[in-house]
Amino acid sequence: MYARVVTNQPQAGKTKQWLALIRDSVVPSLRAQEGFAGFVALVNRQHDKSIGYSIWADENGLAASETSGNYQQQIANLGAVLAGPPAREVYELTVVA
Repeated sequence: MYARVVTNQPQAGKTKQWLALIRDSVVPSLRAQEGFAGFVALVNRQHDKSIGYSIWADENGLAASETSGNYQQQIANLGAVLAGPPAREVYELTVVA
């Protein structure tokens, strides 16, 4: 399994809007992608920071979600509430308990 980890800095006071976009736009679009296995959102409200990570059955599914344009579209949608561009990293899930 693989995870795409995206670290975001919502604009001050925009964490609720970020969460609404994640819930109403990002997650439904991910569910439509082949190989999608789950999503987790982490929020530090005190510092207006957030991390979203999507979990993929394999590296091919993760790659396909990016080449389809879905990832880019969702990042563009989030741009209205972000203070700057997000940081994206890919990890292999090695321990899941």
